[in-house]
Amino acid sequence: KRWAPAETAYAEYRRDHGVDERALEALYRIGVCRQQRRDASGAMAAWREVSQLPANRPAERDALRRALTALFETLDPDRNRHDRRLILTRLAREFPDSETTIRLHIAEGRRRFDNADFNATIRLLGAVESGIDNLDRQYLRLARDHVGRGRLDPVQVLQLADDRLMANDLPAAAQFYELALASRPSPEQQREVSAKLGWTVYLQGDHDRAEQLWRNVVANAPEGNEWRGRSRWHLIVLSAGVASDRRRARNLCEEQFQEFRDSFLGRQAKLTIAWLYMVDKQWREAKHHFQELVDVYEEQNNPRIAEYILRCERKLKQ
Repeated sequence: KRWAPAETAYAEYRRDHGVDERALEALYRIGVCRQQRRDASGAMAAWREVSQLPANRPAERDALRRALTALFETLDPDRNRHDRRLILTRLAREFPDSETTIRLHIAEGRRRFDNADFNATIRLLGAVESGIDNLDRQYLRLARDHVGRGRLDPVQVLQLADDRLMANDLPAAAQFYELALASRPSPEQQREVSAKLGWTVYLQGDHDRAEQLWRNVVANAPEGNEWRGRSRWHLIVLSAGVASDRRRARNLCEEQFQEFRDSFLGRQAKLTIAWLYMVDKQWREAKHHFQELVDVYEEQNNPRIAEYILRCERKLKQ
């Protein structure tokens, strides 16, 4: 796009139609052209001028809203905190029902929450509370809870993280699991959060971090603990999958079976170790573990297991 000629055309329109209600829009667009030409200071000067001129007619009001939004988004969040706060206050006052007003308040409220500025989060999200969704109401509730109690409730943070994970919002889920870990959870809550955080970062591709989290749970949780078992299962999935280390996966399965023999986790581990031996065409070992699955868990009438055993026997006769 030819931004310089466009800026000239907008300037000419403003000069020739200064009383037209779209003259203010032309000034806003001059700022856009300058921004596209990487003239940030010139762009902000144009938008500031829009904010200082009378804006009463519909097109002028729209230009003012757009200019204030552009100015807010261009100003540095740290160096220009005061100016950005004034802009948000004006947007809330003059355009309280605008989607833009709500969006900017939410974005800034979440940013302040991430920086542990909970009073600012309350002020920002509270200003548009009637227009925010359930997720941002949870942000607001957590901030109010922290200010009132002096710390975050790990149970509430964990619930919020679980909700985000169920919604497949992995970055937000990871953020809240991290926050839950920093909220002085009980030992059992810490194990739960670590296991779930590990799964969340695993899904995001950070396999090293996931493995570290799960190994810590396995190492520190008491024997027979649910989250110890779940974490070891995740390590099995990691080893058999992206790590391509089926031998380690089988060893972990054997540990899992011995520790959780009388639960679903034990059956799951025994089935997996048998299947992994079958994948590696180690038919004798595979048959042994499938047969143990039948004996321990009374799976005599399971047609799938019977078929696996029959397949192993056929291969052994070849």
